[in-house]
Amino acid sequence: MIGIVVAMHNGRGFLDATVASIRRQTHADFTCVMVDDGSTDDTAGLARSLGDERFQVVEQHNSGPSSARNRGLSFLPRQVGYVSFLDQDDVWEPDALERLLEAATSAPDLVGAHGLARFVDEDGNAFGDFESYGRDRWEIGPDGKQYLQSRSQPTTFASQLLRCTVFPPGLILARRDIYDSLGGFDPTLPLAEDWDMGLRLLRRGNLAFVDKVLIGWRRHSTNISSDSRMASHNHLVRSKTFWSADNTPEQQRLVRDAWHVVQRGYLRTHLDASVAHLRSGELTKAADRLARAGLAGWRDLRGRPPRPGPAPTASR
Repeated sequence: MIGIVVAMHNGRGFLDATVASIRRQTHADFTCVMVDDGSTDDTAGLARSLGDERFQVVEQHNSGPSSARNRGLSFLPRQVGYVSFLDQDDVWEPDALERLLEAATSAPDLVGAHGLARFVDEDGNAFGDFESYGRDRWEIGPDGKQYLQSRSQPTTFASQLLRCTVFPPGLILARRDIYDSLGGFDPTLPLAEDWDMGLRLLRRGNLAFVDKVLIGWRRHSTNISSDSRMASHNHLVRSKTFWSADNTPEQQRLVRDAWHVVQRGYLRTHLDASVAHLRSGELTKAADRLARAGLAGWRDLRGRPPRPGPAPTASR
């Protein structure tokens, strides 16, 4: 059986479409726990009106998406072998669970599987080309350089260190016992918690890559991912991953090499921008970019991030 957890917060406007995409799944052996995280728009009331015994509603005080997902995980029955965390506004393709489960169980060393996402607007219309971003998985190699993975390869720990290409979280179907052993999502990370969880999963094994769009990632004005603090949370995830005691010696080497690659990339980007601003007479912007380049260069030379502190508070 597959377990589905939907964390909800003031999501009434899109919840009908999300639930409909769950009900349309060709793999019908699932149970879904919907956790209302202190909504004020009667999201919980809408969820309770579904009249489908496969759906259970749990309510809690507003504590953030990580806490809601962890609460939902704890309510899943013991017979659940694989879990996916679907956001309240995203929509699955009808064969999403079927394809993910088939891929996740195709080899004994896999911890799960993931597919691709496409952008959809508030009305559910597809736009842009987010699929290409998800396919471009750049992996840190044994020589410390980055290499583009082929589409036939699974997604590895080394391929998610430079940037997160596996999101939103409903793209992933992973083993329930792995999630349990990891202690769930990190509630101290109001943002980028899905990248952190992806890296923690991939420490335990690879994710099979399904080269097919399986989810519509809805983009709208209230998306948490548009929060201005996302960059600082991404940096916090890098620091947390770097200093994790769970890294094997090989994983620690990969994390260290990825740190250098990322900082050198920032250095080049800021230097190029500084030159461009200087040529256009924008001296203040040129100086700002030059300072940012200097910071990236110093981080590269230092060879490590500072140890992570508390995450900046994010609005929801």
